[in-house]
Formats: sequence, C-alpha cells, structure tokens
Amino acid sequence: MPVGSAYKIENNLRLPISQAIRLTIPGPYPYYGPTRVQDLINEFRVQGEYALIGEDGDHFLKFATFPQTQFATGKFNVNNHAHLVRGDLNSPEWFCCFFKHRDITAYLTRQGANRYKLNKANLECLLLSIPPLNEQKAIAEALSDVDGLIGALEALIDKKRQIKTGAMQQLLTGKTRLPGFGQGKGFKQTELGEIPEDWDITELGKCTTWLSGGTPNRSNELYWRGTIPWISASTLKQSEIFTSDQFITKEAVISGSKLCPVGATLLLVRGSALHNEIRAGLAIDTVAFNQDVKALLPNIEISPKYLTYYILGNSEDLLKLVTSAGNTAGVLDTKIVQNFPFVKPKKEEQEAIVKAIDFFDGEIVSLEKRLAKTKALKQGMMQELLTGRKRLI
Repeated sequence: MPVGSAYKIENNLRLPISQAIRLTIPGPYPYYGPTRVQDLINEFRVQGEYALIGEDGDHFLKFATFPQTQFATGKFNVNNHAHLVRGDLNSPEWFCCFFKHRDITAYLTRQGANRYKLNKANLECLLLSIPPLNEQKAIAEALSDVDGLIGALEALIDKKRQIKTGAMQQLLTGKTRLPGFGQGKGFKQTELGEIPEDWDITELGKCTTWLSGGTPNRSNELYWRGTIPWISASTLKQSEIFTSDQFITKEAVISGSKLCPVGATLLLVRGSALHNEIRAGLAIDTVAFNQDVKALLPNIEISPKYLTYYILGNSEDLLKLVTSAGNTAGVLDTKIVQNFPFVKPKKEEQEAIVKAIDFFDGEIVSLEKRLAKTKALKQGMMQELLTGRKRLI
C-alpha cells in the first residue's frame, strides 16, 4: 500500500527556527531535525504520536547502519527538513520500523554529489506492507525492546571505555600503584610533574628502534598476490588485530615495503587541520606496512604492550607536538617520537600494569561481541517480522 493511502503527511506543522534563535528560548520541548533532536526549546507546535523521516540529507546513503526514521511522541517541534507522518488507522511506530533501514533511493531526487531529497509526493508513493494494527504494534514493541537492549549495551561499553581511560591515566602516571609495587615509596618532581620516586624518565628514541614502511610498486600485480598482510592508514586500528584486504609477497617487501616485527607498536599520527588522531596497536604477527604507518620496536627493558598503552594514554601530548610542528596529515617526524618523554617503571611493574588494563579491554571486547550478536539478532528479526515470514499474532 502507498504511504499516502495509509498515513497523513502533516508538514504544515513544521516550525523552522534558526539555531541562533533556539539558543535564546531554551525549554523542555524537543526540536527535531531530519535525524535527531537538535535542541530543547520553550514552545511546541506538535502534540501526539508521529513518525519522522528526513526530507533531505546524506543520511539516506547510510540506511543500512544509520536509522532513517524517528518516533516522536508527546509535545515537540520539527524543523523543515523532516516529514511528519501521522496514522489514524495505522501505527506511526510501524512506519518507523518499516523504513528505518530500508533502501528508498529509487524514490529520492539528487541535490548534489552525496545529497538526496525525499519530497512529499515521492514519500506518498512509497510502498509498505500493512499488517493488522494490533500486529503492527506488537512488531514495533518487539523491535523497540531490542533497540533498548542495544542502546543499553552501547551505553555500558562507553562507560567501560571511560573507566578504562581513567584507569590508564592513574596507572601510567603512577598515581595508582598495583599491589606489590611502590610500598614505602614517595614521589619526585620531574619535568612531567610528580612520578613515583622509583620510576625513571627517558626518551622513546633511547628505548625503541624506529621503523618506517613503504608501498611496493602498484603496477606489478605479482607483488599484491602474496600472503603477508599489508597495513595502511585505513586498516590500522587501536587493537591487537589488524584487518587488511591486501596481501603482498616477500619480493614486494624487498621492493618497497617493510616488515613489522612481532612485538612492535604500529603507530599512525594525523596532526593537521584535517585530521587529529592517533592509532596504535601491538603487532602480534608479522605484517608489512606503508609509509603512513610507523613502527616502534622496544628494547628488552620495555614491555611491548606497555609501550602501546603508554602512547595511547599520552596521545593528546603527542598530537600537540605533531600539530605545533606543522606536519601534514599522516606524516610523523622522527625527532618528535625519538624525543618524546617516556615514563619507565621496572619491567615487572609494566607487565602488571598491562595485565590490569587488559582486564578492562577483556570486558569491553566481551560486551562488543554481545552487542554484535544483538544487532545481528535484530537484523534477523526485522527480516522475519517486517516481511510477515514470522507472525507474532
């Protein structure tokens, strides 16, 4: 059935208000844009239950992972970049569920390279399946429950990450000492502030070996049909696991790339007007890497994973140095890394710190796996429920 036959489009209720004006009228009522609540203001124009779907934007291109619809209830406002869909005989929640992740590009008009528009006429022509009203509500409730679980897991993961960040700051600076370390020891003042008196300060260049990567000849196809994973800026993540869809040969390594030894920290720094980020991960297998990625191989006094955590824990300071040096994105000056201060406890304590941080990582990984399974469950439910292959009533 066409949307125009099943629902009413009430765009006359839209209320365009600029951000500058919204800032002067704060209040309790949500002000919706095409994909989210943009502000809370002191007046409302709409009351009831409505489905909202964007009129224009680039979010249509991300329909598989980014919701295209919102469910609004109570008293609220909507700007002029979203359609208001009201149902008398059908549930607005059903509309939200049906079109939340559905490909509707055939009904869109082009406004630019990556911007599309869903006008009212095309919205009314959109086709959707209509089960009985009680089944619409049952399906919407079931999917909403899964969305609630997904939201709770995402919030818990975010909280765990914040706890991990706080723990790293405490452990890597010695403000928190683990059992068996630092008994009876005080602190000493250094150029980095207070650190435990039994810790040392050195420079990364004095305790690591610096390796720079390269790219094999792209025109030689044989170089790119090997078994050695090739890591670039796009495939380096903050993790021990590197995903790569490109593999090179030993001949390619000799030709232009470099091998990263097991135990080295792979490092990418972007410090410019366009990018500001640090990615670092521990190499647990032999990989090759390109020129945007650097590798630091620690000496025998340094725990490899402690080095990775130390760089991530001090990423803001490293980024400031890179940015102030005026480096372009993806270019990390050797001197910056070699001169970067490194706080060094004894190796036994380094390994204890790593074990403590790993505990938080383990919790996060476990929750991320649960989240992935829940999202897969939701996807399966949507395929079954929204097509009628599985009936709830």
